[in-house]
Amino acid sequence: MKKKILSIIMVLAIAITAITFTPKQSKAEDQTLQNTYASVFGKIGTCVSSYQLRDANLIKNLKVHFNSITMENEMKPSALMDSGGWWGGGSATLISVEEAKNRGYYIPANYKDAQVPSLNFDTTDSVMKLCYENGLGLRGHCLVWHSQTPDWFFKSNFNGNGSDVSREVMNARLEFYIKSVLYHVYKSQYGECVYAWDVVNEHFHNNGQGGWRRLYGNEGTRSEYISNAFKYAYEALEDLGIAGSVGLFYNDYNEYEVTQNIVDLIKYVNRDKKYCSGVGMQSHL
Repeated sequence: MKKKILSIIMVLAIAITAITFTPKQSKAEDQTLQNTYASVFGKIGTCVSSYQLRDANLIKNLKVHFNSITMENEMKPSALMDSGGWWGGGSATLISVEEAKNRGYYIPANYKDAQVPSLNFDTTDSVMKLCYENGLGLRGHCLVWHSQTPDWFFKSNFNGNGSDVSREVMNARLEFYIKSVLYHVYKSQYGECVYAWDVVNEHFHNNGQGGWRRLYGNEGTRSEYISNAFKYAYEALEDLGIAGSVGLFYNDYNEYEVTQNIVDLIKYVNRDKKYCSGVGMQSHL
């Protein structure tokens, strides 16, 4: 009898051991970045170029691993300012202030220029539509950057051979640009897919390049134009009723080199109100 009971116990022990220590076999196709990390981080994204989005197989693969994309170049200032390519070559395409208003552009009360640069939203519109139809989020990148901004944007009459304008004129141009972009995006039927913006990009890795540094100097952690950029962007979102659901970020790379500078800059930007939601930590892997 004892031997029979002992045999039953041993069989049960072996069965329990087999149940307890048999590893769960997962299919490789189920192990994606999205289903592994989206429950923790919310958005799992990657950067793409518009020509890649013409590939149906790539889009299919994107949707397996990611639920968000960032355009590598096509939403940067040079791409939207209709200046002959996203690197910012060429000259401005100018329209009257009245025509700009007819197109839905935002013209600040203190805007003194007789004309307005034409903005080209064709690629942005097509990308928003694609994201909306495929359940993808879109991170707007970026509104202000010392690189890939046409130099004529800082010149009198938007002429590349002209002289630099004053800070007051530039502040009005900056407000025109940021608010015109945001109003266009969120008045689109597909705009709800854009959940965040890199408002300012790589300020602390600007080695003296571009018009922002020429006009405003090296302002470091107390930058007037950066503070204004976040304020203008927040005002637009607030006016649209979505300030609480769209994030506004300062973006940079190698943040460990300039950590305290970034902290001090965000404190300065948010000194009166929380305009900046956080910091984008960029990396190319």
